Amino acid sequence: MTSCPTATTITIDLYLTNHIKELEDELLRVKLGLGIGLGVGLLIAILIILATCCYFLRREKQMIKKANQKIDTRF
Repeated sequence: MTSCPTATTITIDLYLTNHIKELEDELLRVKLGLGIGLGVGLLIAILIILATCCYFLRREKQMIKKANQKIDTRF
């Protein structure tokens, strides 16, 4: 013997279905927020590292060039 769903059980089922959907939507927003936030942070960190490397490589190149000029002027 199976019982027919009552209005109360249908209402509860609809409420739970809607609540689950809202939680899934919130989880998606959190994941997107974290992904974008961490991705942008990582991108900024990589750009800073690249800029620092470029700066020091150029500076090293200039120092080597100046050292070579000083050696050339002695002889």
